Amino acid sequence: MDGHRGRPGRRLSLGLLVRAALMLMLTGMGGARTVWSAEPHELARLVGKNVGLYVELRSPADQFRQLETSPLAMRLQTIRAYQRWLGSAGFRQLRAAGAYIETLAEKPFRKLIEDLFGQSVVIAIYPGDGQKPAVLLLTRAASEDDLSKALEVWQQVDERTATSISYSGDTYYRWSKRSEKGEQEVQFYWTSGRTLCLSNSENALRTTIDLARRSSASGKSGASLADAAPFRSAVSKLAPNVAAVVYLNPRAWDRQVVSAAENRLVVDLWRRCESAVLSLAFEPGVRVTANVRWRRGTGETRTRETTVEPLAVMSCLGDVPADALVAACGKLRLPAGWIDRLIELAPASERRQAEGLRRVLQGWLLGLDLFDEVLPRCRGQWAGFVVPSKPSREGRLPVDAAVRIPVPGDAPGAHSVGPPVAEALDNALSAGANLLGAIRNAESTGPLVVLQQEDSERIRLRWLDGLKLCAPTYGWADGTLYLATSPTVVRT
Repeated sequence: MDGHRGRPGRRLSLGLLVRAALMLMLTGMGGARTVWSAEPHELARLVGKNVGLYVELRSPADQFRQLETSPLAMRLQTIRAYQRWLGSAGFRQLRAAGAYIETLAEKPFRKLIEDLFGQSVVIAIYPGDGQKPAVLLLTRAASEDDLSKALEVWQQVDERTATSISYSGDTYYRWSKRSEKGEQEVQFYWTSGRTLCLSNSENALRTTIDLARRSSASGKSGASLADAAPFRSAVSKLAPNVAAVVYLNPRAWDRQVVSAAENRLVVDLWRRCESAVLSLAFEPGVRVTANVRWRRGTGETRTRETTVEPLAVMSCLGDVPADALVAACGKLRLPAGWIDRLIELAPASERRQAEGLRRVLQGWLLGLDLFDEVLPRCRGQWAGFVVPSKPSREGRLPVDAAVRIPVPGDAPGAHSVGPPVAEALDNALSAGANLLGAIRNAESTGPLVVLQQEDSERIRLRWLDGLKLCAPTYGWADGTLYLATSPTVVRT
């Protein structure tokens, strides 16, 4: 058929195709489940150890189906901004793009996207040496025929010219076209079986071909990301049902960070970061987990792994309201002396300010040091959440937030000389709230800001009444400290 017949009015760019794919996947799929394997996926064997950022999506089609039936998706569909977007010209353009592609592919657009990207997708970014970073897209299609058909349709839609290039007994293609500004746009792609590699860098693409050849010859190249110990260690810690993983290799970016950073503290922290991993799961809800590994400094000893209890996500979220828009939880784990090492890296003027502030806090905390004596003893699982606020007065925030922190009820002298941690925190919060109210009253002629109180057998609350946006609140219940934007959210 004529490739221009039925074409939407605007020229179809790659970015438009990607947006159309995401739109259709998000607005029409329905329920499955996948489990992350601790063994690095085979696509990681096609990425070099020197990669700076690695993003992997496992079974994207299944994950989007699961997300589509989740409470998050249901709430999204009720948001006014989302409803307006569904009726916008941009959405209609995406629909038209999808319909046009369906005529070329002779199959539903969603099926075409699932066939090409639904199995697994990897995005890898290599830092550029004085140039722009090299970006690599790897995908595992449903079959070789599906991959071939998708590339054929893609070439027709995006009006690219493909030129074959021989390399090390293999063949890859140079894809080029004129942009709307008249500039030459060049990409490179290579296929092997049902695997596609697309990149803006010819060298990055050739690296993938080399890794594939070594891996197929010995089953292990030794130079790939999948063979890197930091990556394997990070992936082995992932929880089941992870849908996506983002892996940061700090050593690949050392030159850029050191040359751009003006603060010695930033450079030192960066160099001590061994790796960072962010994972995403859709069960329960949308769960994001971060894990950062640090190198030990001089004289430091590594904390024994057996002393670290796992984070019980469902346990620490047990008291979060059902109508929470966002919830988060974690554990406070601070090595001894960490604040002193941090302050030492700051400029002299900032060190003096930090020490002065620390002494003020120590006075409010009845002589206890916040960083050495208070925070290390609050080692339980904290939780935070955001809920829709109940209408009260004009100008108030549309949401309320609260953080719950377990505080030990130790007796004086149980861990160090001084009062109990809860008593010290209560005194500091009371002093801080009164100071904030006093400053506000001195600077404003509006409503008087007053520290209100509410005590009962179950809960003890203090909040600043008279501020426009919110009512900063702290309270105690069952040995737990609550910090919130309103007393209402703590009561409930």
